[in-house]
Amino acid sequence: MTYTFDGDAGQGLILQGYSTQYTVKISVTRPGGVSWINNATERVTNTLPDTGTYSVKIEAALPTDSGAFDLWLLIGGESVCCGSLTSGGSESGTLDTNGLDSYQFTGTAGEAVILHADAASYDAKMMVYDTGRRLI
Repeated sequence: MTYTFDGDAGQGLILQGYSTQYTVKISVTRPGGVSWINNATERVTNTLPDTGTYSVKIEAALPTDSGAFDLWLLIGGESVCCGSLTSGGSESGTLDTNGLDSYQFTGTAGEAVILHADAASYDAKMMVYDTGRRLI
């Protein structure tokens, strides 16, 4: 299957694909049809090199595999799915298998930020993007 999304050069990108039935492979084509990422397994974390429309191809690792899959897309600070964080607060939830949740928070230049994710049964990974939607 092929999907498209629009992005700007310098924006941070996370693509996460998952299936309970097979290993998901992700390929991304840059604007203008130039191949960029080929056959990444399940997760792509990168910075967009160009402004324009990107194409994402999802396929099974083996040609004999098929079935349902999930695909998550996060471009910098866009596509926030789970709301806002406030200083001193916390959020609890259940992450889908191999899933991706995203939040936003407001800060002032020079302020310190401490973020902590704790999960009993897996290692959580966090990424932070600035207002220019660049990975920091």
